[in-house]
Amino acid sequence: PGPDARGAVLHQATFSVRSGRSTALIGRSGAGKTTIVNLLCRFVEPDGGSILVDGTPLGEIDPGQWRTNIALASQELELVDGTILDNIVYGHDTASAGDAERAAKLAEAHEFIEHLPQGYKTLVGYRGVNLSAGQRQRIALARALVRDPDILILDEATNAVDGLSEAAIVETLKSRAGRRTTIVISHHHSTISFCDDVVILSRGRVKKQAPFAALAKLSMDELYQHEAGE
Repeated sequence: PGPDARGAVLHQATFSVRSGRSTALIGRSGAGKTTIVNLLCRFVEPDGGSILVDGTPLGEIDPGQWRTNIALASQELELVDGTILDNIVYGHDTASAGDAERAAKLAEAHEFIEHLPQGYKTLVGYRGVNLSAGQRQRIALARALVRDPDILILDEATNAVDGLSEAAIVETLKSRAGRRTTIVISHHHSTISFCDDVVILSRGRVKKQAPFAALAKLSMDELYQHEAGE
Protein backbone atom coordinates (compact mmCIF):
# COMPACT_ATOMS: atom_id res chain seq x y z
CA PRO A 1 0.00 0.00 0.00
CA GLY A 2 1.06 3.54 -0.74
CA PRO A 3 2.18 6.05 1.87
CA ASP A 4 -1.16 7.85 1.84
CA ALA A 5 -3.24 4.76 2.55
CA ARG A 6 -4.93 5.20 5.92
CA GLY A 7 -4.09 2.29 8.18
CA ALA A 8 -1.67 0.84 5.64
CA VAL A 9 0.75 -1.75 6.98
CA LEU A 10 3.51 -1.01 4.46
CA HIS A 11 4.75 2.46 3.51
CA GLN A 12 7.41 3.09 0.87
CA ALA A 13 8.60 -0.49 1.36
CA THR A 14 10.81 -0.62 -1.72
CA PHE A 15 13.42 -3.36 -1.94
CA SER A 16 14.64 -5.99 -4.38
CA VAL A 17 15.15 -9.73 -4.10
CA ARG A 18 17.81 -11.07 -6.43
CA SER A 19 16.88 -14.14 -8.45
CA GLY A 20 18.73 -17.25 -7.36
CA ARG A 21 19.93 -15.62 -4.13
CA SER A 22 18.85 -15.74 -0.50
CA THR A 23 17.43 -12.63 1.15
CA ALA A 24 16.68 -12.14 4.85
CA LEU A 25 13.80 -9.90 5.93
CA ILE A 26 14.30 -8.82 9.52
CA GLY A 27 12.65 -6.45 11.94
CA ARG A 28 10.83 -6.42 15.22
CA SER A 29 7.26 -7.67 15.54
CA GLY A 30 4.88 -5.50 13.55
CA ALA A 31 7.55 -4.39 11.07
CA GLY A 32 5.56 -5.73 8.11
CA LYS A 33 7.40 -8.97 7.40
CA THR A 34 4.37 -11.26 7.46
CA THR A 35 2.38 -8.81 5.34
CA ILE A 36 5.09 -9.05 2.69
CA VAL A 37 4.85 -12.85 2.82
CA ASN A 38 1.07 -12.68 2.40
CA LEU A 39 1.49 -10.39 -0.59
CA LEU A 40 4.12 -12.58 -2.23
CA CYS A 41 1.99 -15.70 -1.75
CA ARG A 42 -1.04 -13.75 -3.02
CA PHE A 43 -3.09 -14.48 0.08
CA VAL A 44 -3.93 -10.76 -0.14
CA GLU A 45 -3.60 -8.21 -2.93
CA PRO A 46 -1.97 -4.78 -2.52
CA ASP A 47 -4.24 -1.73 -2.60
CA GLY A 48 -1.39 0.44 -3.82
CA GLY A 49 2.13 0.19 -5.12
CA SER A 50 3.31 -2.80 -7.12
CA ILE A 51 5.25 -6.05 -6.91
CA LEU A 52 7.36 -6.79 -9.97
CA VAL A 53 8.64 -10.22 -10.98
CA ASP A 54 11.35 -9.83 -13.61
CA GLY A 55 9.64 -6.58 -14.57
CA THR A 56 6.13 -8.07 -14.79
CA PRO A 57 3.50 -6.95 -12.26
CA LEU A 58 2.66 -9.88 -10.01
CA GLY A 59 -1.03 -9.17 -10.50
CA GLU A 60 -0.67 -9.99 -14.21
CA ILE A 61 0.69 -13.47 -13.53
CA ASP A 62 -1.86 -16.29 -13.34
CA PRO A 63 -2.30 -17.13 -9.61
CA GLY A 64 -2.30 -20.87 -10.26
CA GLN A 65 0.90 -20.66 -12.27
CA TRP A 66 2.51 -18.46 -9.62
CA ARG A 67 1.67 -20.85 -6.79
CA THR A 68 3.35 -23.74 -8.61
CA ASN A 69 6.60 -21.75 -8.46
CA ILE A 70 6.49 -20.66 -4.83
CA ALA A 71 6.40 -22.56 -1.53
CA LEU A 72 5.99 -21.35 2.04
CA ALA A 73 7.17 -22.92 5.28
CA SER A 74 5.77 -20.96 8.21
CA GLN A 75 5.46 -21.29 11.97
CA GLU A 76 1.72 -20.75 11.44
CA LEU A 77 1.35 -23.51 8.84
CA GLU A 78 -1.05 -26.14 10.18
CA LEU A 79 -0.76 -29.84 9.50
CA VAL A 80 -3.74 -31.76 8.15
CA ASP A 81 -5.31 -34.66 10.04
CA GLY A 82 -3.62 -37.57 8.30
CA THR A 83 -0.29 -39.35 8.10
CA ILE A 84 3.14 -37.76 7.97
CA LEU A 85 3.36 -38.78 4.31
CA ASP A 86 -0.02 -37.14 3.62
CA ASN A 87 1.27 -33.92 5.12
CA ILE A 88 4.55 -33.82 3.22
CA VAL A 89 2.92 -34.37 -0.19
CA TYR A 90 -0.13 -32.22 0.64
CA GLY A 91 -0.95 -29.95 -2.30
CA HIS A 92 1.57 -31.70 -4.57
CA ASP A 93 -0.37 -34.52 -6.20
CA THR A 94 2.50 -35.84 -8.30
CA ALA A 95 4.92 -36.29 -5.38
CA SER A 96 5.89 -39.88 -4.62
CA ALA A 97 6.86 -41.51 -1.33
CA GLY A 98 10.47 -41.29 -2.50
CA ASP A 99 10.08 -37.56 -3.12
CA ALA A 100 8.66 -37.17 0.38
CA GLU A 101 11.56 -39.06 1.92
CA ARG A 102 14.14 -36.94 0.09
CA ALA A 103 12.39 -33.76 1.23
CA ALA A 104 12.23 -35.05 4.80
CA LYS A 105 15.98 -35.67 4.76
CA LEU A 106 16.60 -32.10 3.61
CA ALA A 107 14.35 -30.86 6.43
CA GLU A 108 16.15 -33.00 9.04
CA ALA A 109 12.88 -34.89 9.60
CA HIS A 110 13.67 -38.34 8.18
CA GLU A 111 15.52 -39.64 11.24
CA PHE A 112 12.79 -38.91 13.76
CA ILE A 113 10.13 -40.20 11.34
CA GLU A 114 11.99 -43.49 10.92
CA HIS A 115 12.08 -43.91 14.71
CA LEU A 116 8.29 -43.69 14.96
CA PRO A 117 6.53 -47.09 15.10
CA GLN A 118 4.56 -46.40 11.91
CA GLY A 119 7.21 -44.29 10.20
CA TYR A 120 5.77 -42.18 7.40
CA LYS A 121 2.35 -43.76 8.04
CA THR A 122 2.20 -42.25 11.53
CA LEU A 123 -0.98 -40.24 12.13
CA VAL A 124 -0.15 -36.67 13.15
CA GLY A 125 -3.52 -36.01 14.80
CA TYR A 126 -5.58 -32.83 14.73
CA ARG A 127 -3.22 -29.98 13.74
CA GLY A 128 -0.29 -32.30 14.38
CA VAL A 129 -1.03 -32.75 18.08
CA ASN A 130 0.83 -36.08 18.13
CA LEU A 131 4.11 -34.37 17.21
CA SER A 132 6.28 -31.83 19.01
CA ALA A 133 6.44 -28.24 17.78
CA GLY A 134 9.89 -28.83 16.31
CA GLN A 135 8.74 -31.99 14.54
CA ARG A 136 5.73 -30.17 13.09
CA GLN A 137 7.98 -27.43 11.75
CA ARG A 138 10.27 -29.94 10.07
CA ILE A 139 7.28 -31.63 8.41
CA ALA A 140 6.05 -28.24 7.20
CA LEU A 141 9.51 -27.51 5.78
CA ALA A 142 9.58 -30.89 4.04
CA ARG A 143 6.18 -30.05 2.50
CA ALA A 144 7.66 -26.88 1.03
CA LEU A 145 10.84 -28.58 -0.18
CA VAL A 146 9.12 -31.57 -1.81
CA ARG A 147 7.86 -29.23 -4.51
CA ASP A 148 11.42 -28.10 -5.37
CA PRO A 149 10.09 -24.54 -5.79
CA ASP A 150 11.78 -21.75 -7.70
CA ILE A 151 10.96 -19.45 -4.76
CA LEU A 152 11.09 -20.67 -1.16
CA ILE A 153 9.82 -18.53 1.71
CA LEU A 154 10.78 -19.45 5.27
CA ASP A 155 8.72 -17.48 7.80
CA GLU A 156 10.10 -18.32 11.26
CA ALA A 157 10.16 -21.85 9.86
CA THR A 158 12.69 -23.25 12.35
CA ASN A 159 12.05 -21.26 15.53
CA ALA A 160 10.90 -24.37 17.42
CA VAL A 161 13.62 -26.66 16.06
CA ASP A 162 16.55 -27.62 18.29
CA GLY A 163 19.88 -25.91 17.64
CA LEU A 164 21.64 -28.89 16.07
CA SER A 165 18.79 -29.62 13.67
CA GLU A 166 18.50 -25.96 12.75
CA ALA A 167 22.22 -25.77 12.00
CA ALA A 168 21.96 -28.83 9.77
CA ILE A 169 18.93 -27.37 7.96
CA VAL A 170 20.75 -24.09 7.38
CA GLU A 171 23.78 -25.91 5.98
CA THR A 172 21.53 -27.94 3.67
CA LEU A 173 19.72 -24.86 2.41
CA LYS A 174 23.03 -23.12 1.86
CA SER A 175 24.61 -26.00 -0.05
CA ARG A 176 21.53 -26.63 -2.20
CA ALA A 177 20.51 -23.03 -2.84
CA GLY A 178 21.49 -23.28 -6.52
CA ARG A 179 19.03 -21.51 -8.76
CA ARG A 180 16.41 -21.14 -6.01
CA THR A 181 15.37 -17.74 -4.71
CA THR A 182 14.97 -17.95 -0.94
CA ILE A 183 13.38 -15.39 1.39
CA VAL A 184 14.05 -15.92 5.10
CA ILE A 185 12.23 -14.28 7.99
CA SER A 186 13.67 -14.93 11.42
CA HIS A 187 14.70 -13.34 14.71
CA HIS A 188 17.66 -15.74 14.94
CA HIS A 189 21.03 -14.72 13.57
CA SER A 190 21.94 -18.36 12.91
CA THR A 191 18.92 -18.83 10.66
CA ILE A 192 19.77 -15.95 8.33
CA SER A 193 23.51 -16.65 8.32
CA PHE A 194 23.46 -18.23 4.86
CA CYS A 195 21.68 -15.30 3.20
CA ASP A 196 23.28 -13.14 0.53
CA ASP A 197 21.31 -9.98 1.32
CA VAL A 198 19.43 -8.51 4.25
CA VAL A 199 16.48 -6.11 4.29
CA ILE A 200 15.79 -4.34 7.59
CA LEU A 201 12.17 -3.32 8.15
CA SER A 202 10.58 -1.06 10.74
CA ARG A 203 6.92 -0.06 11.01
CA GLY A 204 6.25 -0.96 7.41
CA ARG A 205 9.25 0.85 5.96
CA VAL A 206 12.54 -0.41 4.59
CA LYS A 207 15.32 1.11 6.68
CA LYS A 208 18.26 -0.58 4.99
CA GLN A 209 19.13 -3.13 2.34
CA ALA A 210 22.68 -4.43 2.11
CA PRO A 211 24.79 -7.52 1.41
CA PHE A 212 24.62 -9.70 4.51
CA ALA A 213 28.41 -10.04 4.53
CA ALA A 214 28.67 -6.32 5.31
CA LEU A 215 26.52 -6.75 8.43
CA ALA A 216 27.31 -10.34 9.41
CA LYS A 217 29.35 -9.38 12.49
CA LEU A 218 26.45 -7.45 14.01
CA SER A 219 24.08 -9.07 16.48
CA MET A 220 20.34 -9.03 15.82
CA ASP A 221 19.93 -6.18 18.33
CA GLU A 222 22.61 -4.20 16.49
CA LEU A 223 20.91 -4.92 13.17
CA TYR A 224 17.61 -3.70 14.60
CA GLN A 225 19.29 -0.41 15.54
CA HIS A 226 19.12 0.46 11.85
CA GLU A 227 15.37 0.80 12.44
CA ALA A 228 16.13 4.11 14.10
CA GLY A 229 18.61 5.06 11.40
CA GLU A 230 21.57 4.56 13.73
